Amino acid sequence: NPIERWVNEKERTCYICDRFNQVYERYIATFFHLYKKDAAFREKVKNGKGVCLHHFAELCAGADRYLNDAERRDFYPMIFDVMQRNMERLSADVDWFIEKYDYLNRDADWKQSKDAIQRACRRSAADIRRIRFTG
Repeated sequence: NPIERWVNEKERTCYICDRFNQVYERYIATFFHLYKKDAAFREKVKNGKGVCLHHFAELCAGADRYLNDAERRDFYPMIFDVMQRNMERLSADVDWFIEKYDYLNRDADWKQSKDAIQRACRRSAADIRRIRFTG
């Protein structure tokens, strides 16, 4: 279909998408530059709340591009631990959010669960209770 070919050719390049991809790649490169050079940055990543699954995949792909074998051996266990720890925390918050609506818990403290659903949606469209990371 010539119309489909024309549209596909036009969609192949887009100034906004191309510009975004160039800038985004610089962000990934900067992340790994800081990760390699700045111990304080590494600690912030290690002790942080993780990232969404999409950006987790981007960091794993970036690790293959920007880190050598020894650096990757340190990076992957650390980032998997951060993601697993924080997915478990988020899962516990969602569990409590659900329990909070039981009439027995109506007067209980919300803890960190008040916005758990929104945070879970930002993490992934997948069921976070089924996600388990293995190193």
